[in-house]
Parts: sequence; C-alpha cells; structure tokens
Amino acid sequence: MFPWITGGKDLHKLTKAVARYAAGDLSAVLDAAQYAQAHRPLIHHVAEMAELLRNFVGETQVAAGQVSAAAHEVSGAIARAYISAESINDATVKARALTRDIADTAEQANVKLTQVMATAQTMTSAAAEIYDSSRETKQLAEQGGQAVKEVAKVMEDIKQSSADIEARVIALSQMAREIDNLLATIRGISVQTNLLSLNAAI
Repeated sequence: MFPWITGGKDLHKLTKAVARYAAGDLSAVLDAAQYAQAHRPLIHHVAEMAELLRNFVGETQVAAGQVSAAAHEVSGAIARAYISAESINDATVKARALTRDIADTAEQANVKLTQVMATAQTMTSAAAEIYDSSRETKQLAEQGGQAVKEVAKVMEDIKQSSADIEARVIALSQMAREIDNLLATIRGISVQTNLLSLNAAI
C-alpha cells in the first residue's frame, strides 16, 4: 500500500478522534499500534493529552461533587442559621415584649403603691383626727359631766332652799294662827271688858 494513502486514513481517524474530544467525548482511546509507524509519536502525544483531559475531567467532577456537597452543607448551615436567627429574633421580640410587660407591671405596681401610700396617709390623718376628736369629745364629756354635777348641786341647793322656805312658810303660818288666836283672845277680853263696863254703868 502507498504510504500517502495510509497517512491520509490515519489523519482522518485522528481528526475524528480529536473532534470527539473537542465535543467533550473523551471515551475514545487512541491505539498507536493501529496507525502508521511515522504517525505513532503524534498519536502517542494525542493519546497522552486525551488521558490528561480524562483525568482532569474526572478530578474536576470529583471536585465539583465535593464543592456541591460543601455548597449543600453551607446552604444547610445558612438555612439553619436563618432558622436560628429567626428563633433568636422571635426570642428577642418576646423578650422585648416581656420587658415592656414587666416595665408596665412595675409602673402599675408603682402607681398602686403610691395610691396605697396615699390611702395610708389619709387613714393616718383620719385616725389622728378621730383621736383628736375623741380627746375633745372626752373633754367635752368630762366638762358636761362636771356641768351636770354642778346643775345637780344647784338643783339640790334649790331643793334644800325650797325645803327651808317651806319650813319657814309653815312656821309663819303657825305664827299667823297663833297671832289669830291671840287676837281672838284679845277680842274676847275686850268684849267682856266692854260688857263689864256697860254693866257697871247701868
């Protein structure tokens, strides 16, 4: 066979193989023994280049898988971090709300305490006023009792005076009766004296 014919076939086969490699199909393996002796060094270099490409693609795929797995893990971590962030945000919102509730409750308690203190102050003032009033009432009662005693003494004095006056009136009445009796006796004596004088004149 003519060498130029064999060389044309080798170049055609090599061109097809390289075209497949360029298209991304690295499955074809070049066998230098199937080519002419003159083309074998070239075929050998192309085969080595194809093997390097296959190894590179394989390693790249492995690395891509690792990167994809890492990206998946990172995505999961981000998702978990997002969930944790939402939980922290919810907890923060709840904590703020609880803090506001505690502050409101404390303020209400302070208001209630102020009201209780004001009420206690009012009750203390009222108790003091009641105490003062009770003292005044006691004093007035004592004064009233003293006044009643004084009135009773005056009434007793009046009663005693009335009794004395009544006794004196009785005594005066007795004296008046005695005077009347004495006057009657005097009148009787006077009449008898007049009769005696008249008889003597006759």
